[in-house]
Amino acid sequence: MKRFMIFVIVINLVFTNCEIFSGSNALEKFVENEEKILSEFEVFIKKLQDENDYLMSKLQSWKDEYSQVKKDPIKYINNPINAFHVIKRTTEDIDLFELRIKKLIDQFTSSISSIRATNNDLTGTVEGIMRLQTIYHLKTADIINGIIDGDKTNEKLKPHDLFTIAREGLKIQDKSYFVHEYLYHLQKSLENNEDEFDEVDLDEFSEIVEITLNSTMIDPFDESFEKNGAYTVHKENVIYSQGCRQKIQKTPKEAKDLKCRYVSNSAFSKIAPFKVIEADHHSNLVVFLDVISDNEIEMIKNISSSKLGRGGVFVEEKSTKTGFSNTRVSQISWHYEHEHEIVARISRRVEDMTGLSTKTAEPLQVQNYGIAGHYSLHWDHMIWRNEPFNLGTGNRIATLLFYISTVEKGGGTIFPFLKVYVPAIKGSAAFWYNLKDSGDDDYHTRHASCPVILGSKWVINKWFHEYDQEFRRPCKPGIYKQEIEDEFTKEFY
Repeated sequence: MKRFMIFVIVINLVFTNCEIFSGSNALEKFVENEEKILSEFEVFIKKLQDENDYLMSKLQSWKDEYSQVKKDPIKYINNPINAFHVIKRTTEDIDLFELRIKKLIDQFTSSISSIRATNNDLTGTVEGIMRLQTIYHLKTADIINGIIDGDKTNEKLKPHDLFTIAREGLKIQDKSYFVHEYLYHLQKSLENNEDEFDEVDLDEFSEIVEITLNSTMIDPFDESFEKNGAYTVHKENVIYSQGCRQKIQKTPKEAKDLKCRYVSNSAFSKIAPFKVIEADHHSNLVVFLDVISDNEIEMIKNISSSKLGRGGVFVEEKSTKTGFSNTRVSQISWHYEHEHEIVARISRRVEDMTGLSTKTAEPLQVQNYGIAGHYSLHWDHMIWRNEPFNLGTGNRIATLLFYISTVEKGGGTIFPFLKVYVPAIKGSAAFWYNLKDSGDDDYHTRHASCPVILGSKWVINKWFHEYDQEFRRPCKPGIYKQEIEDEFTKEFY
């Protein structure tokens, strides 16, 4: 089987954060920047002393929209279409002003240069919208009409919005299908004279149409594949999509022995046992309920907010390593026990919850997802016992994943090979073993974080390593059969 799998970088590295789209926390902060940019735009228009119909119309439209932002900034910005509008207003729309207005424009753009969104944010936002369409089978016509997963959340997109999405979509691999659809609807809107101020560059529109017609279009909704034991990206994507749409579930017979119960793994938890829901017996996957308070969550968010930066991945393919990848769109921060009392408190609690030692565990990792933020199918542990887990503490034996926000739509964690979907519910935590009792890989723990459709997703990761667990999770007597990666592939692919 080709070594295609992707892993988390475990060194305590946070990349310098210049992005907005990859974290809802950054998006929420950016709302304040937009107000400053709008104020500067109004000052710019007054200085022009010119009742320009185009600029006056854009100003009024921007003011009207920002009045909606101020009613509930967090709810507003955590809608992907709204986030697109915010990013576009502070990038593409300002570029349009530069093309049309020469007087004093440099003064205006200079005054906002340090607080504007970037073209990378615009592309990332469009990629997020198309990711949602791909994974959740959302129709382009619905997105254009402001409908997300069946709910009307926005007004209809304007011609220049469609043009921008189509143009940015060209930069994204395997999205020609959606680019073609947005161009089709754009053509219809142009025929209906909906581009009031002629914002769409017709020459560039024609170029995009020609490029799209000459490109290979892959149907993102095609779920057919031959189960022949050979891994392909298409098969992986189908499994990912079906899992996130909760199309892969245990049968009543498979789920009949799963129970809700109390767990006690320490002297403290004998006094106050933890509530758990059994999700799968194969990997001892359970979901703890009510294990972190609202006050603790706010403390964690406060200490991590200023440290968040784009999360990287490790890719093993011909010994190459990459930092950023669209397989993982989120921002992270790392926290040691000595930094803050709340970190030490949670570390003590995870020992009570799991019965495992944290002496060789990694620091707490706080993670905040952005526009359609996700992490595609992966294992938490290293399949090949080398980098980046060469820490002298063994492999990642287990994972504890706290959910510190409830996601309105999407954002669950899927284990498609265990037929489990764990919703992101504030205060709960998922726990599972990545390795078997023998220390061998448990390939069935391959999992993913589904894209966030609406809302904000925050989680805390705690990864335990093998060393110092010898007497807490001993190898049970018996004969062990090592599962081979190729056998796993044949079973599911």
